[in-house]
Amino acid sequence: MEIDKLFRDLSPRVPYGVIGKVSIDVTTKDIDMEGFHIDEPMDVDVILTDINIDGDIKFMAVDGTSNDLAYTIQEWSECGVFTYKDFKPYLRTKDDFTEEEKRQFELLTKHYAPNNYGVMDWFNEHHIDYRGLIGDGTANKAPDGMYSN
Repeated sequence: MEIDKLFRDLSPRVPYGVIGKVSIDVTTKDIDMEGFHIDEPMDVDVILTDINIDGDIKFMAVDGTSNDLAYTIQEWSECGVFTYKDFKPYLRTKDDFTEEEKRQFELLTKHYAPNNYGVMDWFNEHHIDYRGLIGDGTANKAPDGMYSN
């Protein structure tokens, strides 16, 4: 079975708090929950917290989301309303490296091949798009400063 490129990309990013956009379209989802009333489609920024082998995802709202909406989307997430295909991550490109990241990456690639697990993990930790997801429309380019610590 061919595993989807987005699924392969999201799984190792979970520990690093990847932020993405989930589209809540009440006209296409079978949602029967009490809570925040949503009567028109909306996009909400969320943090991916879990993904399972079936592609079900769990997430939580990013800071700044209204409490009612945050609670509701987390409840929907817990109930399996969304799959990874409903989630569009925000990723960075190599052009977005800070000076410190450029130095780290140069040092890392002096010791390891670019496709080494340690390099791939570093990309995941720094939310770098190394699979071309931004180019094929599967991911959004992260706004400047989104992943600043």
